[in-house]
Formats: sequence, structure tokens, C-alpha cells
Amino acid sequence: MGAILAGLGWWQLAFTATVRMGWSFTTLAWLSPVAVVLGVLTARWLARTDIPATPEAGRDVDPRVFLVLVPAVLAALAYPFDLVGWRTTWVLGSLGLAGVAWFARGQPEEPEPGGTLAVLFSAWVGALLSLSLNRPEGDDGFYVAQVRGNLAHADLPLLSFDVLHGDLSLPVQQPAHRAQGFETLVSAASWWTGVDAADMYYIAFPAFFGALVGPAFALLARPLLGAAWSRATGLLAVGTIAVWAGHYYAVGNLGFARIFQGKGVIVSVSVPLLAWAALRFSRSPTAAGWLLLTLAGSATVLATSTGLLVGPMALGLALLGGVQLHRRGLLALGAGLAASAPMLAMLLMVRADVAARGGREGMGFTGVRSGILEVFGDSPRVGLGLAAILVLPALLRLGGFRAAVAARYALAIWVLLLNEWLGEFLVAKAGALFSWRILWALPAPVFVAGVAAVLGAIALGERHSKAWRGFALWSAVMWMCLFTTTGDTSWSEENRNEWGFAEHKVTKPGAAVARAIAFHTDPDDLVLMPEALSIFATRVEDPPKFLAVRRIYLQHLAEYLDKEDITRRSMMMLFVGSKAKGQPLFRFMDNLDRYCVTVVMTSRTTNRARPGLPRSMRERGFELRETRKDLPDGIKLWKRSADACPAERPE
Repeated sequence: MGAILAGLGWWQLAFTATVRMGWSFTTLAWLSPVAVVLGVLTARWLARTDIPATPEAGRDVDPRVFLVLVPAVLAALAYPFDLVGWRTTWVLGSLGLAGVAWFARGQPEEPEPGGTLAVLFSAWVGALLSLSLNRPEGDDGFYVAQVRGNLAHADLPLLSFDVLHGDLSLPVQQPAHRAQGFETLVSAASWWTGVDAADMYYIAFPAFFGALVGPAFALLARPLLGAAWSRATGLLAVGTIAVWAGHYYAVGNLGFARIFQGKGVIVSVSVPLLAWAALRFSRSPTAAGWLLLTLAGSATVLATSTGLLVGPMALGLALLGGVQLHRRGLLALGAGLAASAPMLAMLLMVRADVAARGGREGMGFTGVRSGILEVFGDSPRVGLGLAAILVLPALLRLGGFRAAVAARYALAIWVLLLNEWLGEFLVAKAGALFSWRILWALPAPVFVAGVAAVLGAIALGERHSKAWRGFALWSAVMWMCLFTTTGDTSWSEENRNEWGFAEHKVTKPGAAVARAIAFHTDPDDLVLMPEALSIFATRVEDPPKFLAVRRIYLQHLAEYLDKEDITRRSMMMLFVGSKAKGQPLFRFMDNLDRYCVTVVMTSRTTNRARPGLPRSMRERGFELRETRKDLPDGIKLWKRSADACPAERPE
């Protein structure tokens, strides 16, 4: 795992250098094997230079400290039902975790060696789920187009042009995209292997990163749980992620259901591996460990530009949990925080790009409360997830295991990341940079799975009485059953999932539309089609140019397209989609000539609202090439030659 993590980090650094130096995709593709070699060498160096952790003095626990946790846990469970305010819950949780952290014993004991087969089994399950869950996403209208655009224009400066609208003089959609290398990594893998870019994006990469989910959380759980770590921890984390849906941005929806996107990779793979690398460095602060931590941060940004903020946060929280409270530990904290320098440098570059385009990047911060509801799933699971953060350190201590690292890590997360007052302060200082996505810095599944793992360790161990072991086993089963049944799963129909093995994550109508576009168009054609369908058409091999794909994509280019042009394109896209009424037909036809649109796809709504449209289309040189009444939108596809466009375009 260290070699994979280091290799991804090295590749992201090469990608960043390529983008900033104005080099081509081809140059980066040839540099890719160097990153692989450096990753292997880094892992070998790491294995040779590891040193044992310095023992940390422990304290005898005062049982009264756990009384402070009782109201905190009750408040957390009641929070999703609006019975308790968040600030009350936060204060109670902070006091409880501070007490547990103060009385927790020292550095966790090393878990027993072994468990390789169990971790491999969790990897197999993760890959199987990633290949079987099909939850189409509109954002792929850009992501897959970028993957193909890198290959189609391999000799142009990387990420210097727009891949959607057929005008290479336009810049890439958003400046933040110049920091994330995930789509370009897919392009490089396709370039080297000859595998189709869409197959690489939808099949090979999800299988690879899905297989890493269980091992990533198993690695993170080892320093947190110590001797309570079990061979089933990785599999428990896989199960936790699989069932954790209930909201579009919930943990489960950014797991196996969306791991074909970088957003899923950062939540389910990158953040747990970064936290593991930070905890590892705090335990064994070597030069090799520092290099791995630095590369783990770079790999976090590779997945998505959100890693520019999430990465330093996740790194800092884990370091605060892992460092020991003495001079050497504080030096390790300072050195570990310095490992975030490459991420911060990339962040400054993106901010400079944003300033150069006259805008501000960000989705807006709506507060900790709404962020928790989005990331934790807006269901009773919110309370269970919060309770897991509070319970895990105390459960370790009550079970006779050392809980110092888990307690400090949970305390840092609760006091800093879930702090509503701190969030409001940061928004006031840099609001455009913050959104609910900062909560991705919390690897929540490790706490939920960790509770079950610790209860299982108590039940199967010999440290306690038979009655206590039986109660622990019953509690572990009930905990996972309760968590599974209190909300939607990532495979439920309510979650817009369709089962299918090793398929592209595209709806059946979307796939049919893409086939029609691929069959009837050439790269020089300019296409107009409904927004709901265009997001699928951009993914075809050798795609045509698109007048508009999504209105938000046009708004991203507001500095380069005038307002009237953006409005006109948007209205034309709405005309062929769902809002043909109220728009003059003659104006729509004139606009087709203005842009010399050669392919038009109309929906059933437009066809019914404008019965005179077919005659007008034929008068402008269009021919009806395909009709699909079996599709939900009942599309018609019209095409004409560019020679049919008038020499003098309408004003």
C-alpha cells in the first residue's frame, strides 16, 4: 500500500509541474513510469528506516469520567431529531472526549500480525461492489470529456483548453481543475495500455480504487485500535460505507457508488491513507515517513481539487491525535505539519488562477449543522455516526485497551472540525474556499466500524468475564444491524442505483443517446441537445462540438463569453429540452443559423409544443435522421451539412 500511495503522490507532483510549465499530456505520459519507480523506491526506503514508538506514560482511568460522555452521547443521538442544538451537543462532546483523552493510557499496543487474507477479502468485496453499483452522475459530462480531450489533443499544453464547446481558445472549465490530476491519470493509463478511455474510467479505475477501500481503512484502524484491531476491521469498514447512504453527498454515495469519480476516491481512499500516514509519522518520525506523508498529501489533491483544503485538515487532525505530549512529539507535530507545504503551494497557485480570471472559487459554507446532515446522510445515522466518535475511545479504555491515540484524534476532530464557531470565523476570513466538503477530512467509517471491531475484540478475548464477553458480542451485532437499517443503502432504488456488472455508469436512455450521437456526428459538427441528454453525449469517442452542455458550464466561462451569448445558448438548450413554449420559433431558427448548428436533438416536449418545427427545420436544410419514441424523452435527431448554413449569419 505504501508503494501505491507514494507512486500516486509522485505522479501528482509530475502532473502539477507539467500543468504549470505548460508541457503537453504526451510529456506527462512519458514521465508516468518514473513516478511508479519512485513509488516503489520510497516504499522500500520506508520499510528499512522504521523505528519503534517511544513509550508514553499512561494514567489510571477514573470511572467518573465516563459519566460526562453519557449526556454527550444522548445529545448526539437526539441531534438529528432536532431535540438538541448542535452547540449544546458540541460542548458536551468536547468535555467528554477531553476527559477520556486525559485519563486514557499511552501508545496502543501493536496488534497481532496476520490478517492478510481478511484484508484481501475486503479488497475483493470492495472491487465487486464498485463494479456492480451503477449510479450515473451528470458531472461525468465534463470528467469523461476531459479524459478524452487529453488524448485527442495530447500535444497541446495540458489543461489549457475547454474540451466541451469545440473552441480550444477557451480555458479549462474551472481553475481548480488544473490542480486535480485524476482524469489525466485515467488518460495516461489509457494511453499506455490502449484500453478505451471510458472503459478505463468506468471499469478499471473503480475496480482498482474500490479494492483499496478496505485495506485503507484497515491500515488507519491499526494505530487507532491497537490490540483491539481485528482481521475483520477492513471488511467492517467496507460494509459501513456500502450501507451509508441517505443523502446525495453521504459517505456511502462517495464510496462504491461513486468511486469512479475523484470525489469518491478522496473520501474512501485518500483521506484514510493520509490519516494513516500522519499517525504513522507521529509514531515513527523518520525522513522516509515524512516523505510518505508529503506524498500522501499530494495524492489527496490528485483525487479532486477539494483536497487542497481537505488534505491539510486531515493531516493536521491525525497528527494532533498521534503525537505524544513531550518535546520529541511536539517536534514531530511541527515537522508533520510542514509536510502539507506542497498542498498549500498548489492551493496558492489555484487562488492565483482564480484571481486572474476575475472570480472566486468555492461553493459557500452553510455551517457545520448542514454539513453534518449532508455528509452523514440526513437520517438517524447522523446520531449514530456522531456517537461512534464519542464512544470509540471510551470503549477502548473500558475494554482494557490503550486509547490515547483514538481519544486525541476524536477530540481533535470534534473540537476543531465540528466547531461551528471556528467554522464561522474561517468563513469570515476565506469564505469562498470553504463548503460542507471540509467534513471530508473526517474518516467517519473508521469510527463506526471501530466500535464493532472493539466490541468483537472484547467478546473474543479473555480479558473479561463470560457475561461481559457475551454482552459485547450481542452489542456488536446490534450496533451494525441498527446502523444498517436506519437509512437508505447505497444500492437502494431510492439512491438511483441500478445493478449491473462492469458496465459504464450511464442510464439506458443516456447510452442510447450517446450511440446516436456517435453514429450520426463527426468531430466538426456543432450539436445542440437538451441538457439532460448532452451530459451523456460528451463522453463518446471523437465527440463533436457542443453549443451548450450545462448552463453551469457556460457560467464558468463568463469571463470569456459575453452575457448575451451565454443567455442565447442557454435558451436554445432549454428550447429543445423542456421550455419551447414562450420562445419564438423564428428566433430559435435564426440562432441555429447564427452559430451554424449542424445537429439538433429535440425532446418529446418540444416536438409537441412546436408542431411547426419539422417544416422549419427542413427549410433550413435539416434532415430527420433518427426518431426514438421508446426513450423517455422521445427524441428526434436532425442533421444538416455546414454548407447549408447561410453565408451571412443573422445579427
